[in-house]
Amino acid sequence: MNAPRKFNTLVISVLFTFLLFLIFSCDDFKSEEFNISEKDNQACAQLPDSIQDPNSDTLKIIAQPFKILKVNKALTAFDTSWVDSNVTENVSVILDTLTAKGLEVKVIPDTAYWLKTLAKEINSYFAFTPATGAVIFYLTESVDIILMTTDTSVVKPSNQNMPYETTSGCTVIINKKTEPLIKTRLEFSTPDEHYLLKLMKNDGTKSDSIKCSVLAM
Repeated sequence: MNAPRKFNTLVISVLFTFLLFLIFSCDDFKSEEFNISEKDNQACAQLPDSIQDPNSDTLKIIAQPFKILKVNKALTAFDTSWVDSNVTENVSVILDTLTAKGLEVKVIPDTAYWLKTLAKEINSYFAFTPATGAVIFYLTESVDIILMTTDTSVVKPSNQNMPYETTSGCTVIINKKTEPLIKTRLEFSTPDEHYLLKLMKNDGTKSDSIKCSVLAM
Protein backbone atom coordinates (compact mmCIF):
# COMPACT_ATOMS: atom_id res chain seq x y z
CA MET A 1 0.00 0.00 0.00
CA ASN A 2 2.89 2.38 0.72
CA ALA A 3 4.78 1.61 -2.51
CA PRO A 4 2.78 3.99 -4.76
CA ARG A 5 3.13 6.76 -2.17
CA LYS A 6 6.90 6.25 -1.95
CA PHE A 7 7.11 6.19 -5.74
CA ASN A 8 5.14 9.45 -6.02
CA THR A 9 7.35 11.09 -3.41
CA LEU A 10 10.45 10.01 -5.30
CA VAL A 11 9.09 11.37 -8.59
CA ILE A 12 8.22 14.70 -6.99
CA SER A 13 11.67 14.91 -5.40
CA VAL A 14 13.40 14.21 -8.73
CA LEU A 15 11.24 16.75 -10.56
CA PHE A 16 11.88 19.40 -7.89
CA THR A 17 15.64 18.80 -8.07
CA PHE A 18 15.54 19.02 -11.88
CA LEU A 19 13.55 22.26 -11.69
CA LEU A 20 16.08 23.82 -9.32
CA PHE A 21 18.88 22.77 -11.67
CA LEU A 22 17.16 24.46 -14.61
CA ILE A 23 16.61 27.67 -12.65
CA PHE A 24 20.21 28.00 -11.52
CA SER A 25 21.53 26.94 -14.94
CA CYS A 26 19.45 29.64 -16.63
CA ASP A 27 20.71 32.26 -14.19
CA ASP A 28 24.31 31.27 -14.85
CA PHE A 29 23.68 31.32 -18.60
CA LYS A 30 22.17 34.79 -18.49
CA SER A 31 25.00 36.26 -16.44
CA GLU A 32 27.59 34.85 -18.82
CA GLU A 33 25.73 35.30 -22.08
CA PHE A 34 24.81 38.96 -21.93
CA ASN A 35 27.89 40.60 -20.39
CA ILE A 36 29.77 42.79 -22.87
CA SER A 37 33.53 42.19 -22.72
CA GLU A 38 35.77 44.68 -20.93
CA LYS A 39 37.57 45.62 -24.15
CA ASP A 40 34.36 46.14 -26.14
CA ASN A 41 32.89 48.14 -23.28
CA GLN A 42 35.97 50.38 -23.30
CA ALA A 43 35.41 51.11 -26.99
CA CYS A 44 31.71 51.67 -26.37
CA ALA A 45 32.54 54.43 -23.88
CA GLN A 46 34.75 56.20 -26.45
CA LEU A 47 32.31 56.35 -29.36
CA PRO A 48 29.19 58.35 -28.28
CA ASP A 49 29.01 61.99 -29.42
CA SER A 50 28.80 63.20 -25.81
CA ILE A 51 29.86 61.94 -22.38
CA GLN A 52 29.63 62.92 -18.73
CA ASP A 53 32.38 65.35 -17.74
CA PRO A 54 34.85 63.30 -15.59
CA ASN A 55 36.11 66.52 -13.95
CA SER A 56 32.68 67.69 -12.81
CA ASP A 57 30.83 66.71 -9.62
CA THR A 58 27.51 67.36 -11.38
CA LEU A 59 26.00 65.44 -14.28
CA LYS A 60 27.56 67.81 -16.79
CA ILE A 61 27.55 66.53 -20.37
CA ILE A 62 30.40 67.48 -22.69
CA ALA A 63 31.36 66.64 -26.26
CA GLN A 64 33.44 63.52 -26.70
CA PRO A 65 37.08 64.56 -27.30
CA PHE A 66 37.55 62.87 -30.68
CA LYS A 67 40.72 63.28 -32.72
CA ILE A 68 39.37 64.45 -36.08
CA LEU A 69 40.97 63.19 -39.28
CA LYS A 70 39.42 64.94 -42.26
CA VAL A 71 40.11 63.64 -45.75
CA ASN A 72 40.12 66.77 -47.91
CA LYS A 73 40.97 65.15 -51.23
CA ALA A 74 41.27 61.82 -52.95
CA LEU A 75 44.57 59.93 -52.98
CA THR A 76 45.02 60.67 -56.69
CA ALA A 77 45.10 64.40 -55.87
CA PHE A 78 48.55 63.82 -54.35
CA ASP A 79 49.74 61.76 -57.30
CA THR A 80 47.65 60.83 -60.34
CA SER A 81 49.27 57.39 -60.47
CA TRP A 82 47.96 56.47 -57.01
CA VAL A 83 44.79 54.83 -58.24
CA ASP A 84 43.36 51.94 -56.20
CA SER A 85 44.93 49.31 -58.45
CA ASN A 86 48.44 50.73 -57.94
CA VAL A 87 48.32 51.53 -54.23
CA THR A 88 50.10 48.36 -53.07
CA GLU A 89 53.09 49.26 -55.24
CA ASN A 90 53.44 52.70 -53.62
CA VAL A 91 52.69 51.99 -49.95
CA SER A 92 55.92 53.46 -48.56
CA VAL A 93 55.66 56.86 -50.27
CA ILE A 94 51.90 57.05 -49.64
CA LEU A 95 52.51 56.41 -45.94
CA ASP A 96 55.01 59.25 -45.81
CA THR A 97 52.57 61.59 -47.55
CA LEU A 98 49.59 60.74 -45.33
CA THR A 99 51.67 60.96 -42.15
CA ALA A 100 52.94 64.41 -43.19
CA LYS A 101 49.32 65.50 -43.75
CA GLY A 102 48.30 64.26 -40.28
CA LEU A 103 46.12 61.46 -41.62
CA GLU A 104 47.51 58.86 -39.23
CA VAL A 105 45.68 56.47 -36.90
CA LYS A 106 47.46 55.20 -33.80
CA VAL A 107 46.54 52.93 -30.90
CA ILE A 108 45.87 55.44 -28.11
CA PRO A 109 43.86 53.95 -25.19
CA ASP A 110 41.95 57.12 -24.27
CA THR A 111 41.45 58.50 -27.77
CA ALA A 112 38.89 57.72 -30.46
CA TYR A 113 38.97 59.05 -34.00
CA TRP A 114 36.39 60.87 -36.06
CA LEU A 115 37.09 59.95 -39.67
CA LYS A 116 35.50 62.45 -42.04
CA THR A 117 35.71 60.88 -45.48
CA LEU A 118 34.85 62.25 -48.91
CA ALA A 119 31.23 61.68 -49.94
CA LYS A 120 32.08 60.73 -53.52
CA GLU A 121 34.92 58.34 -52.63
CA ILE A 122 34.25 54.71 -51.66
CA ASN A 123 37.81 54.16 -50.44
CA SER A 124 39.73 56.24 -47.90
CA TYR A 125 43.37 55.81 -46.88
CA PHE A 126 45.17 56.47 -43.59
CA ALA A 127 48.62 55.76 -42.22
CA PHE A 128 48.34 53.28 -39.34
CA THR A 129 50.85 52.69 -36.54
CA PRO A 130 49.65 49.87 -34.26
CA ALA A 131 52.66 49.66 -31.86
CA THR A 132 51.25 46.30 -30.73
CA GLY A 133 50.99 42.76 -32.06
CA ALA A 134 47.20 42.68 -32.40
CA VAL A 135 44.42 45.28 -32.47
CA ILE A 136 40.66 45.62 -32.66
CA PHE A 137 38.92 48.26 -34.76
CA TYR A 138 35.49 49.45 -33.60
CA LEU A 139 33.50 51.67 -36.00
CA THR A 140 30.09 53.31 -35.92
CA GLU A 141 29.40 52.48 -39.58
CA SER A 142 29.35 49.28 -41.58
CA VAL A 143 32.67 49.33 -43.45
CA ASP A 144 35.47 47.02 -44.56
CA ILE A 145 39.16 47.47 -43.74
CA ILE A 146 42.36 45.93 -45.02
CA LEU A 147 45.95 46.79 -44.07
CA MET A 148 48.83 46.98 -46.54
CA THR A 149 52.53 46.66 -45.74
CA THR A 150 55.52 48.24 -47.43
CA ASP A 151 56.42 44.85 -48.96
CA THR A 152 53.04 44.84 -50.81
CA SER A 153 51.44 42.28 -48.47
CA VAL A 154 47.73 42.65 -47.71
CA VAL A 155 46.48 41.89 -44.20
CA LYS A 156 42.82 40.98 -43.77
CA PRO A 157 40.89 40.72 -40.47
CA SER A 158 41.57 37.58 -38.47
CA ASN A 159 38.10 37.89 -36.94
CA GLN A 160 35.16 40.07 -37.98
CA ASN A 161 32.38 38.50 -35.96
CA MET A 162 30.23 40.83 -33.86
CA PRO A 163 29.43 39.36 -30.41
CA TYR A 164 25.76 39.51 -29.50
CA GLU A 165 26.77 40.92 -26.12
CA THR A 166 28.36 43.90 -27.86
CA THR A 167 25.37 44.49 -30.14
CA SER A 168 22.90 44.43 -27.25
CA GLY A 169 25.17 45.93 -24.60
CA CYS A 170 26.37 48.99 -26.53
CA THR A 171 23.49 50.96 -28.01
CA VAL A 172 22.49 54.50 -28.94
CA ILE A 173 19.09 56.15 -29.44
CA ILE A 174 18.58 57.59 -32.93
CA ASN A 175 15.22 59.11 -33.86
CA LYS A 176 13.70 57.53 -30.73
CA LYS A 177 14.90 54.08 -31.79
CA THR A 178 17.57 52.02 -30.03
CA GLU A 179 20.32 50.88 -32.37
CA PRO A 180 23.74 49.23 -31.91
CA LEU A 181 26.43 51.90 -31.60
CA ILE A 182 29.22 49.66 -32.93
CA LYS A 183 28.42 48.54 -36.47
CA THR A 184 31.82 47.03 -37.32
CA ARG A 185 34.30 45.11 -35.15
CA LEU A 186 37.50 43.84 -36.79
CA GLU A 187 40.46 42.04 -35.22
CA PHE A 188 43.89 42.19 -36.89
CA SER A 189 47.24 40.60 -36.26
CA THR A 190 49.72 43.48 -36.67
CA PRO A 191 53.36 42.41 -36.22
CA ASP A 192 54.73 45.19 -38.45
CA GLU A 193 55.34 48.78 -37.34
CA HIS A 194 53.54 50.64 -40.12
CA TYR A 195 50.60 49.93 -42.38
CA LEU A 196 48.53 51.67 -45.00
CA LEU A 197 44.93 51.42 -43.84
CA LYS A 198 42.31 51.16 -46.57
CA LEU A 199 38.77 51.87 -45.37
CA MET A 200 36.06 50.80 -47.81
CA LYS A 201 32.42 51.83 -47.63
CA ASN A 202 29.86 49.17 -48.46
CA ASP A 203 26.11 48.87 -48.99
CA GLY A 204 25.53 49.18 -45.24
CA THR A 205 27.44 52.46 -44.87
CA LYS A 206 24.98 55.27 -44.11
CA SER A 207 27.31 58.17 -43.31
CA ASP A 208 30.62 59.54 -44.57
CA SER A 209 31.43 60.61 -41.01
CA ILE A 210 32.67 57.60 -39.05
CA LYS A 211 33.72 57.30 -35.38
CA CYS A 212 36.53 54.82 -34.78
CA SER A 213 38.20 53.34 -31.72
CA VAL A 214 41.35 51.21 -32.04
CA LEU A 215 42.44 49.16 -29.03
CA ALA A 216 45.29 46.75 -28.42
CA MET A 217 44.15 43.18 -27.81
